[in-house]
Amino acid sequence: MPKVSPEIIFRKHRPKVLVDLVKEQGDDCFLSPFDEDYMHLLPDLSKEYKSQGYKYSKSSGVMLTNLVCVEPHTDGSVGCLETDTALFGLLAGGKNLKLMVRKKDSIYWQSFYMYPGDWIMFNDSDEHLVMAETKWTGLAIQIGNGETQ
Repeated sequence: MPKVSPEIIFRKHRPKVLVDLVKEQGDDCFLSPFDEDYMHLLPDLSKEYKSQGYKYSKSSGVMLTNLVCVEPHTDGSVGCLETDTALFGLLAGGKNLKLMVRKKDSIYWQSFYMYPGDWIMFNDSDEHLVMAETKWTGLAIQIGNGETQ
């Protein structure tokens, strides 16, 4: 799959079961893996034309809670599909949350205000950060083409 341009592709997707799960089991250290038994709670990638052809990469999800800001960083390929395309969902909290992405070889940041239920697809190997005024709960998982693995 070609490199993706950052874009919010799902809105208002925050099932209560998923929100409660991430609030209870998530952490602020990026160490709480997302259990594959709950993948059915994630947005249906086939319903949005920009994510058609993508599948969730098993063993790549991380549940996050009680974070306010995440410093600029890049991520390598994670999960069975070895992809660098990420899907990040804001599930709760995060007043005035912005996800900012800077493509390689660029001095400019793209900013995306997010609201609970928003999911953004972006290249995880591009530098990115999160800024908010209040604590938030979210989930990040990598997606790629091919079979879900």
